[in-house]
Amino acid sequence: SAGFEQKVTVTLPQGQWVQVIGDRVQFASIDEKPNGFDCHVTVDDGDDTFTAILSNEFPRNAEGVMRKPHVKNYLAYDLYLSPLSLQRPETNNPGVLSLNKGESKSVGGYTFTFHDFEMHNHGETTDSLQAIALVTVTGKNYSEDLRPSLLVHGDMVRPISTTFDSGRGTVYISGVRPEDGGVILTVEGDFLPPVDIQTASLVVEVSRKPLILLFWLGTALAFLGGFFSMFQFRRRRRGAGLETVAVTEEPRVHVTS
Repeated sequence: SAGFEQKVTVTLPQGQWVQVIGDRVQFASIDEKPNGFDCHVTVDDGDDTFTAILSNEFPRNAEGVMRKPHVKNYLAYDLYLSPLSLQRPETNNPGVLSLNKGESKSVGGYTFTFHDFEMHNHGETTDSLQAIALVTVTGKNYSEDLRPSLLVHGDMVRPISTTFDSGRGTVYISGVRPEDGGVILTVEGDFLPPVDIQTASLVVEVSRKPLILLFWLGTALAFLGGFFSMFQFRRRRRGAGLETVAVTEEPRVHVTS
């Protein structure tokens, strides 16, 4: 049956229908589990619709991912869907700015320049620290110095945001780069362009192996046919043997004088 097998590798963007070997296939959702995740794929062949669950498990004490295919059995063929890889969705937020000291970046009509960090002890305890980012924001006929900060107390880190341009926007520290002294700022406001959210994509191998069921059915019928023929042959031989015995053992007629 391998000579009749159809096989294709296809990328399925989440939520989109793709035509594959005569069927419509859609990567529907991701189901997170403690030991991995399941990818749910909907298959529509025109007469029947089913959901294939493609499991991806992370074995304990082992590297890599254990991927399990889904097999759908039909009368004339088997349909295999095997997961190969998953590209997780990524979000490109234009309001996130990664800045070195002295670097400037623009977004939504404003330019943000990071100058340096200013460090202070916070309160009377020695385990509290406040890191202030010295930032200048400029726009059309507008300039303002901002001081968003991070409040560090023990294991707790809390960002303290600040507004600019009469409350039109907000900026806060969403990360620091200790290796080079840089800062990651997040800017929020209705002036920002929309967030570019990318969908997940699943790469699967879809294969159709026809006549497998019919092959085994034919094999079974051939075996049963051979068994029945042998049974009939032995039965005929046994019948012929009994007939021979019956002929050779005809009663003899004794003539007495």
